[in-house]
Amino acid sequence: MSHSKFVMLLAIGTLALGTSAFAKGAEHGGGKGKEKVFEKKVVKKTVVNGHKGGKVVFSTREHSTITEYYRVHKVKHKALPPGIRKQLVRNGTLPPGLQKQFYVFPVELDRRLPVLPVYCRRGFVGYDVVVIDTRTNIILDIIHDVVHKL
Repeated sequence: MSHSKFVMLLAIGTLALGTSAFAKGAEHGGGKGKEKVFEKKVVKKTVVNGHKGGKVVFSTREHSTITEYYRVHKVKHKALPPGIRKQLVRNGTLPPGLQKQFYVFPVELDRRLPVLPVYCRRGFVGYDVVVIDTRTNIILDIIHDVVHKL
């Protein structure tokens, strides 16, 4: 093989390898190029019931509306056993046995309160008022002893 053919093959091989390595590095961000591409992450901030971040919680206004409603409309709810009641905490799940004891608010009361996302429900479990995510049965917020205090 002549010297000129060898140099030519070496140049083509180097060029081919260099091009594929450059393309691979640029594709995966492993190259040493000067340009850097950053992904833009857009975080949507939602407002639900006047609370930022999309958190569904009882506002002070909702708390007073619920309390006033049940002062006028007397209801009797059964108290939960203390051990089961301790399981009712914010960001905890509604146990399967208590799912049957979850009673949604009357339509009259629910219309007085701000609209919730489709997947949320307000209601009673024992003496406590809760907002649950119906997809996961997670308790989003809780107000203890609403009926019991009346």
